Amino acid sequence: MVLSEPSKFKTHDMEYFKEITEYVNCAAADNMPEWFWSTFEKFNYEDKKAYLNFVSGRSRTRYVLGELSADNDDVKHKYFKSHKITVDASKAEGAEINSKPEEFELILAPSYESQEAFKDALMAALTKARISSRTI
Repeated sequence: MVLSEPSKFKTHDMEYFKEITEYVNCAAADNMPEWFWSTFEKFNYEDKKAYLNFVSGRSRTRYVLGELSADNDDVKHKYFKSHKITVDASKAEGAEINSKPEEFELILAPSYESQEAFKDALMAALTKARISSRTI
């Protein structure tokens, strides 16, 4: 499944994306991961693509989720084989959201005032990443 085609980001790909996600300093049932998935699932195609670009550190990469086999490892696309959601306890409440592209990692503050505040922080991070990728 290549995300460069909007109609192809289907439910089974979301399930695969969730399966390969590792939670660091939090559990899948905590607020941050729950809020992340709730927000991500409501993203339109462009926002999902921007998120994948944000956590990968690349502005023009084709992403393949799911339909991988050991035989496909030599294909020259960047594959999502892992994804991390990390809660960084050293960050202030509501702090800016960052990523660690070399590890496909999203780094969150320990808490946000509400799910809406979390969504706003995530969208601000994606917007900032979109702007910086256009100016490079």
